Amino acid sequence: MVAVKDMYPRLPNAEIMSPVASVVISTDKLRQRLLQEGVSEVAIRESEEIMRAELLQLHKHIVALKHKQLLLMDTLRQLETEKVDLENTLLEDQRQSKVDEGDPYLSSQEKYSGDGKSPIGSVGFNYPLVQRRKKLPDPVEKENGVSLWSIIKDNIGKDLTKVCLPVYFNEPLSSLQKCFEDLEYSYLLDQANEWGKMGDRLMRMLHVAAFAISGYASTNGRTCKPFNPLLGETYEADYPDKGLRFISEKVDPVGVLTLEFDDGEVFHWSKVTTSIYNLILGKLYCDHYGTMRLEGNREFSCKIKFKEQSIIDRNPHQIHGVVEDKKGRTVATLFGKWDESLHYVIGGPSGKGKGSNVPSKPHLLWKRNPVSEHQTRYNLTQFALTLNEITPGLKEKLPPTDSRLRPDQRSLENGQYEMANSEKLRLEQRQRQMPHHNCQARKMQEKGWKPRWFAKEKGSNTYSYVGGYWETREKGNWESCPDIFGQLPADNDSISSP
Repeated sequence: MVAVKDMYPRLPNAEIMSPVASVVISTDKLRQRLLQEGVSEVAIRESEEIMRAELLQLHKHIVALKHKQLLLMDTLRQLETEKVDLENTLLEDQRQSKVDEGDPYLSSQEKYSGDGKSPIGSVGFNYPLVQRRKKLPDPVEKENGVSLWSIIKDNIGKDLTKVCLPVYFNEPLSSLQKCFEDLEYSYLLDQANEWGKMGDRLMRMLHVAAFAISGYASTNGRTCKPFNPLLGETYEADYPDKGLRFISEKVDPVGVLTLEFDDGEVFHWSKVTTSIYNLILGKLYCDHYGTMRLEGNREFSCKIKFKEQSIIDRNPHQIHGVVEDKKGRTVATLFGKWDESLHYVIGGPSGKGKGSNVPSKPHLLWKRNPVSEHQTRYNLTQFALTLNEITPGLKEKLPPTDSRLRPDQRSLENGQYEMANSEKLRLEQRQRQMPHHNCQARKMQEKGWKPRWFAKEKGSNTYSYVGGYWETREKGNWESCPDIFGQLPADNDSISSP
């Protein structure tokens, strides 16, 4: 199937499925030329008939080729579907196999499965209820669409890193808030912690893997980019309804995520590749593909494959993973979709690979939350809708660097699009483009600026929280934090002479 795909390059669906248009053949030019040569009317008509007959045969040949092409595409779709069905059949066979009573990796979940109750009960869900908003504010202005192609065309030859894109391509969240959005299903970590306390390291590994995957669920249909954080920008989140307090700050990107439990068990993993398709033409969408590896410092590691979506894929967003012990034996299998749900079975494919054991019946590990009832073009989840909310009494407690106070982002959320564009341009010029002495980023760097709440560990690129944020918040003393969103004299065109 791969060889056939290479022989026939992919074409747009509209081109593949479009019918062959009726062909109208004109002989007017031929007639005029023959008349100029003094050819008789009888000979001209015979020439016209010969030409029509030959072109008709050519047209029939093209139609036949078009039909063969459609048959080939149908065959490829069937092969793709059969491949997926085969994979699902193999997994179903694994699920129906009996549990090996002597399996050394029978988990606590399996031991308790007889009465239908989980030993961890409601861990991760027994927090107080907090009322949060269900929708974004109604827009003040009507938004006008913008063509990315027109922007690229108008900036040919320029440094695109210094081109200020309109807010039409943004969603009303910053990258720092997106980091917190990955914690939507934080109950998985609560449960992983509880399993570890019970001594079941395998179930902890499975829940950490589910948490790593769950962060992608909110990206389906999200085609707008978050705002890039400014130098010194922070974001806090206090969510007692999730048992969470969160603080993030702009630092140099590292790309490795680290999770540490109270008992010293540590997990590291990196995100897979994310690509955006059809930026110029067609329906815009994103896809995630590649292999995610979760490495632990104890007994288990996990490898998860994100399948790349193809043009004829009827079952996209699939994931499949295995958990291995220190000896390389498969002790559990994961399968599902990153935008829907994840299941696991204890054990590996029966009879395949060294050290494989008989798989158990499948268990649901994670399922995506329902979509928001109030959808906008941003396709934010119900959780994401709350991230930029300023609840009563919160604004007075926030530092001047918090993402909620960004004027461009706030204006976009309120549907004040002209204001959002002008504020975005102003802030970006302050940060990176202004050549004079009022360039804020340059001034902060000249003073030896370092992240306020995080520090890089010695001999590592990892940043760790140094503490003090919540204590400073309690005192309400933010004098050490710069006013990175406020107006400077340069912003008002009132630069004084030195």
